[in-house]
Amino acid sequence: MNRIERHAAEVRRALRLGERPGVEGLEQFVAWLHGRADVREWGADFGCCWHWPDGGATLWVPRGPRRAESLCHEAAHVLWFTGLARQLALLGSPVARTQHWREEYVCDRFARAFLLPPALVAAYSDDDELAAVGCCSLETVQRRRKELHGEGVME
Repeated sequence: MNRIERHAAEVRRALRLGERPGVEGLEQFVAWLHGRADVREWGADFGCCWHWPDGGATLWVPRGPRRAESLCHEAAHVLWFTGLARQLALLGSPVARTQHWREEYVCDRFARAFLLPPALVAAYSDDDELAAVGCCSLETVQRRRKELHGEGVME
């Protein structure tokens, strides 16, 4: 199990989610983030995280079907990053793009791991059904299955 999977499992344990879909624990997750981040909904189709100089952050997440994935992705920016990619970009650093890609990969992977724990993925053979249960996109389900197969979890 890689470190991102471990982090997602630790957060899920802290929220006592067991093997239920992560979407069932989103309100608990938001409460758990209190003090680290304020969560606000907005009308855009994407999420956004802004790190403040005092160490806090604000997450803007879309309403509707992308809410769960966006919230988990943006929360990962708060939990493990400090806005370094944005600061490097503002300074014109050549490593800003690499840092940005690294952060985005980790945040996407955390969102998938939080929303779709291995046992839940194994319990559903139909991707469309799992996407409906997990309140996430079909693409997220398919990427999650590839991750778990690649790590030998679903063999």
